[in-house]
Amino acid sequence: MLTVSDTAYAIAHIRAVEALRPPGERLFDDPLAAVFDAAGAHAAEGTARFLSLPFFADGIRLRTRALDDVVRDALRAGTRQLVLVGAGFDTRARRLDEVRTTGTRAFEVDLAPVLDARHTLLSAAHAPDAPWDCAVPCDFSAPDLASTFVEALVAAGLRTDAPAVFVCEGVLAYLDRASIERTLAAVYRACAPGSRLAFDYGAYFFAEDSAEPVVRAAGFDGYDEVTYDVLWRRYLPGDPHENAWVCRLAVATRTA
Repeated sequence: MLTVSDTAYAIAHIRAVEALRPPGERLFDDPLAAVFDAAGAHAAEGTARFLSLPFFADGIRLRTRALDDVVRDALRAGTRQLVLVGAGFDTRARRLDEVRTTGTRAFEVDLAPVLDARHTLLSAAHAPDAPWDCAVPCDFSAPDLASTFVEALVAAGLRTDAPAVFVCEGVLAYLDRASIERTLAAVYRACAPGSRLAFDYGAYFFAEDSAEPVVRAAGFDGYDEVTYDVLWRRYLPGDPHENAWVCRLAVATRTA
């Protein structure tokens, strides 16, 4: 099974390199990615290995932009809570202007050591304070996740009677089936009607092929997904990479 360190620095590198593209070709702006990229010098060999994989870099670029748009769409609809599930080095809560300007409260949920490392790197880089952004330690492999996840978020200020948009980016590949089911159930318990959960996964990852049955079993009553060849045509010129169809981005909703 993959570990977070296998890909975290490679993804930070891809996001940092995006800033070197001409403005008209960038899919997103992530000025803080350079902080994590610089801290990953020790993982350069692993980063190079991942970057050599077909479609890896373009897949991360597409995923980042598509999830940004899911968040923006939720904020336009009036949602004022953002929960990053397995936040890692994601800086979405800080880099999307819409989060700050709408007064959205953000919660970054991850293992305590990951959040500590993140805080240390950002502090050392003198990153601007983000008082709307709150770190929430949580162990996704814990058997009692369904209760501890909600309890930790509520203690941090999440309102379970108001809609939230949950982003679970690049997380499912690190979890076994039981942990995925617990995570989906925990997110659903934290959801008020009108909430959304966006996540990515690969074809054949689930025995059912699609994540939809697992998502609906957790309680969500709405589901939509797109393959990355569709995202390619939405965001990039030319024909999609031949492997783009393998990756999928899904949005689950709770409407009642």
